[in-house]
Amino acid sequence: MKVSKSLFLVLAMFISLILSACGGSGGGGSDDINASSDSSGGTGTLSVGMTDSAGEYKAVYITIEGLQVHLGGNDNNKKNWKTIPMKKDTINLCELRNGVIEKLGFIDLLSGKYTQMRLLLHDTAEEDELNILSVLHPAANYVILNDDSWQEMKIPSGFQSGVKLVKGFTINKNQTTEIILDFDASRSVVEAGNSGQWILKPTIKVGELKEYSIIEGTVTDGSNGSKAGIGGAFVSAQKYDGSALDDKDKVIVQAATITDENGNYVLFVKPGTYNIVAYVDGKTPDFIKITTKPGEVLEDDDSVDFELVDEGNTETVTGMVTISGADDNEQFATLSFRQNITCTDCVDGEMIEVKSVNILNMHLYSEDLTVGDYTLVASTYGYKTQTYPINVAAESDNTQDISF
Repeated sequence: MKVSKSLFLVLAMFISLILSACGGSGGGGSDDINASSDSSGGTGTLSVGMTDSAGEYKAVYITIEGLQVHLGGNDNNKKNWKTIPMKKDTINLCELRNGVIEKLGFIDLLSGKYTQMRLLLHDTAEEDELNILSVLHPAANYVILNDDSWQEMKIPSGFQSGVKLVKGFTINKNQTTEIILDFDASRSVVEAGNSGQWILKPTIKVGELKEYSIIEGTVTDGSNGSKAGIGGAFVSAQKYDGSALDDKDKVIVQAATITDENGNYVLFVKPGTYNIVAYVDGKTPDFIKITTKPGEVLEDDDSVDFELVDEGNTETVTGMVTISGADDNEQFATLSFRQNITCTDCVDGEMIEVKSVNILNMHLYSEDLTVGDYTLVASTYGYKTQTYPINVAAESDNTQDISF
């Protein structure tokens, strides 16, 4: 496995770019920092950026108005939160794929340990800014579908005070701590069929950039020897745990992205063993099992490239999601479509996730899948996970209702 350069050189470039873009110190004094930090240790810098895992939409816009660091003590006391200077920003998450990092802001903090941050979303969009359709933002938080229509996304009541990001980090004297917020658009958008009611359920992974390994590869068309890059393919890094008691926890997607127009992809992952999965409608899903090491960048390496071949037919699986007794109009279910895999290092019954979607209670879902056998794992908060074996067949009634 080829490692062409040190990850730490990449980190240095990221930090340099972010700091130069800010044009100076992060502002804000440290007089309100309490004893949760080591006031005798001087100050360091916290720099925060955002990237996006994936999403099958043309665009997913969210409006961020602030980012705060918890200084210790009661969460409800405003004095125990310190705001990172930044302007209100309406961001297209789909432009942050494949290693693109949006600078949110940075701030000087007393050296010491911190336990959490929170991301503040806003209900009005950034003014006088055009979206990818060259029109003003119609809402603060919305999704643009592939037919160029748009749907506003409601923010659940539980996130009105901010999205808590529980991730410990340390500020060291005269050093910069680089935090990346990995906003998973594909798992954050809750679909509601044709009802017009969509929900933004922020799903964010938090990590320090120095903790990550980087995987750079290509997905190409292996049919008829074309070797052309496949844009819009879904690539994810997954972990399988056959010992998990709940079926939903047996396959966990740690990172994901969508290939660019040339079929290239970039994944940020923490060191470990993963199934890297590539899928696009009409092709046979493929995977590779790799182990990444701390501080390495995998690129220009055939071991992380994919050639997807034609499967033949793609069919639509539909059904109704019913959560019996749920009285919350924000209750939704996550549907995970999985397939069994075999390989030298695979365990018996090992699976990969091909697709995942969030659907509101009492609404229809409709997903295109390549013909074949799948396991549909459906989960929702407070209810037992439901598991259904399904066969997606050509010219058949591919209906599977989901009941909790």
